[in-house]
Amino acid sequence: AAGARRVARPAMARDVVWHSTTCPLGWSVLGAMQREGSRGGGGAGGAGVDASADPTGAAAFGAPTSVDCSREGDTLAAADFGGTISLYRYPACAADAATKRYVSHAPGGANVVRFSHDDGFLVSAGGADGCLLQWRFASDADAELAPGAESEEDEDVAQDLSAARALAAGAVPGR
Repeated sequence: AAGARRVARPAMARDVVWHSTTCPLGWSVLGAMQREGSRGGGGAGGAGVDASADPTGAAAFGAPTSVDCSREGDTLAAADFGGTISLYRYPACAADAATKRYVSHAPGGANVVRFSHDDGFLVSAGGADGCLLQWRFASDADAELAPGAESEEDEDVAQDLSAARALAAGAVPGR
C-alpha cells in the first residue's frame, strides 16, 4: 500500500497498542504457544492429533489457530488444532503463562475464537465438528491460576468427547 513501510526491527512493534489482537503470532501472545508435549501425548498438536492434517500449519509448531483479546483488555482467548480453548491473562508474554483450558471441539480444531462486543460471551467455531459454541464469559481479575491449571470438569468433558476423538482418528465405534 502507498505509504506503507517495512519494520526493520521487530522490537519496534512490540509495544504498539493495536485496535484488536487477533493474530496468533506476536509479542503479547507468546505464552499461548504450546511447548512440545505440553498437552499430554501427541506432541504440539495435542492429544493424539495428527498435526500434518492441520491446514493452517499452526499445530506443527504449537501455535494457536486463532486468538482474541477481550474488549476490556485483560483476557486472551486462544483456540488450537486439538480442539481446546485456552484463556490467559493479557498480555500472555511468558512461556509459562497461567492458563485455563477447556476441551471444546473435536480434534481437527477450533478454527476461530472471538469475544462478543460487550465481553459477555466467547464464541468458538470448530473445523472438524462444524459446531459453533457460545460460552458465557465473566472476567475474574482476582482469580489466581497456577501455570497449566486445569479444572476438574475439563476431565469429564474430555471423557465425553473420547468417542468423537476416536471417530476423528478413523476408529469405528463398537469394533
